[in-house]
Amino acid sequence: MSIIIIDSDWGDISTSDIQCLINSAIDLMDPFYGKPIPYDIEISNTPNIESPMVYNSRGVSGQYHINLTTKGHDYSQFYYQFFHEYCHIRTNYLAVDNKYSWFEESVCELASMFGVKRMAFVWKKEKLLPNAKNNFGYSIEKYIQRVIFNPRKNLPKQQLFKTWLDENREYLECERYDRDKNGIVANQLLSLFEREPTLWELMTYWNKWEISHNDSIYEAFDKWLSILPEEKKAVAQKLINVFL
Repeated sequence: MSIIIIDSDWGDISTSDIQCLINSAIDLMDPFYGKPIPYDIEISNTPNIESPMVYNSRGVSGQYHINLTTKGHDYSQFYYQFFHEYCHIRTNYLAVDNKYSWFEESVCELASMFGVKRMAFVWKKEKLLPNAKNNFGYSIEKYIQRVIFNPRKNLPKQQLFKTWLDENREYLECERYDRDKNGIVANQLLSLFEREPTLWELMTYWNKWEISHNDSIYEAFDKWLSILPEEKKAVAQKLINVFL
């Protein structure tokens, strides 16, 4: 896999710095996903559009294209967006929505939380870009703490997640991109993925079954479990149990 930086609106960040940031993110997450992908990734940046995305269509050689929407030297936002979009690639994103697409969106929000938290520790140990400020690891840490502890991305005290899910699942089936609700789901999973990081490898099996777009999340879980290697199913069940 090669990273191809597309000439676009990167501001005054050099191509070599962009390459370093992307490589550091991939080097952090790929050991969790299990192995690199066999296709190249093109990366562009368009600050004046609303949301980053990985394009549904792929290049003639199978390459993916991720478009970010970062501004200036906000490397924390850069990492956050890239971890999310890279997770879509690793979880075998579909070109069309289905009833459980909200789960993939939530897992990709989780990838941002999980990855940026760890990237803060990387930067505390080593300044990856010579021109970055010396305490940048702490800036990354503050950024992700604001995201994780955002009240809109957390359940009210005393509310059970299963109760919340029962009340919101029908809405999520129609609106996969509600970032606050995606964040609530991600926060419910964060500690589990930190205890059981092998779950990231299991997520690379997501969407690899015969897709039925009317399946509920529970039917999707059953199909996911059915294609996992037998020795990995016990860990996968820990994730499923969060939703039961």
